[in-house]
Amino acid sequence: MSHGVVREATREDLAGILALYRELRPNDPVLSLVEASASWDRVLSSPGVLVIVAQLESSIASSCMLAIVPNIAHGGRPFGIVEHVITAQIHRRRGLARSVLAYALGLAWSRNCYKVVL
Repeated sequence: MSHGVVREATREDLAGILALYRELRPNDPVLSLVEASASWDRVLSSPGVLVIVAQLESSIASSCMLAIVPNIAHGGRPFGIVEHVITAQIHRRRGLARSVLAYALGLAWSRNCYKVVL
């Protein structure tokens, strides 16, 4: 099965991310393009916050968010939190969520996290 290209999200992925989130949370308030752009910029510029996407051709098909949380316990090692795992309905059952989660776990382990929670 094709998992497309799995990578960290960029500013140019905003439209695809918004489409996925509309599927995940259809009752959320709709942000204006200005509000959405400002929020996306804050996410992308936040230290320790990463959004991972699976891109099929020109479409963002799946995504998750990983937050690396600093910690004083466990020898000062951080931990990871994965949230907002979503695959577009038309792209489900192809292993895309598994691919973005595996990528997120790799990032967490490479940053010395002692655990990752979902």
